[in-house]
Parts: sequence; C-alpha cells; structure tokens
Amino acid sequence: MNRILLSASAMLLALTLSGCGGDETVVKNVSQQSTGQQLLSLKEALDKGIITQDQYEQQKKVILKNSQ
Repeated sequence: MNRILLSASAMLLALTLSGCGGDETVVKNVSQQSTGQQLLSLKEALDKGIITQDQYEQQKKVILKNSQ
C-alpha cells in the first residue's frame, strides 16, 4: 500500500511539474496529411469554388516544394 501511494505521489508531482516551462508558448503548424492528401484537399477546395485557380496553383507549388 505504501509503495502504491509513493508511486501515485511521484506521478502527481511529475504531472504537476510538466506544466511548468515558462511563459512562452510555441505553436507549430505540423501537417499530419501526406502530400497526396494535401493535394486532394486542395483540388476539392478548387472544385467547390472555395479557392481560385491561381490560389490552387500557388498552394500546389508550396505543397510540392515542402514534400521534397
């Protein structure tokens, strides 16, 4: 019983301290989609009229450049 309480206390302390890290927040834009999925989503946006042909071409170049 003592061992379980000690383990639980250590875990609680670790979780509490993991939240400490300063005032700076960094947000990263990390895409979880493959290049093919990104291109399909982009094409779908074009087909639905959400973006223009020019926007499609620009974003397509960005996606393909970032995939290299």
